[in-house]
Amino acid sequence: MTGTIDGKEVAESVREGVSEAVDDLGDAGVRPTLATVLMSTDPASETYVSMKQSDCEEVGIATEGKDAVVVGPMTRAMLLYNTAHAAGLRSDVEASLSY
Repeated sequence: MTGTIDGKEVAESVREGVSEAVDDLGDAGVRPTLATVLMSTDPASETYVSMKQSDCEEVGIATEGKDAVVVGPMTRAMLLYNTAHAAGLRSDVEASLSY
């Protein structure tokens, strides 16, 4: 037996569930936040990160973006580590996305 899955319907259902969970967290005094770090000037990367931020904001998750540029002797790996580590130390950031 086969069937067709309506991807848009499934996505809307997931968004509604996440939005309700975010509301419940808000009632408990928690504001979920996604910290994003854009480590590239590639337009596709910029679009990807922007879309993730929009998705989060749509369901009530706060976003905080940072553009990270390698300067001087710092390598991309060092920059990623420093930025991710700093986000991990913050109690108001539940997740981070580096791209």
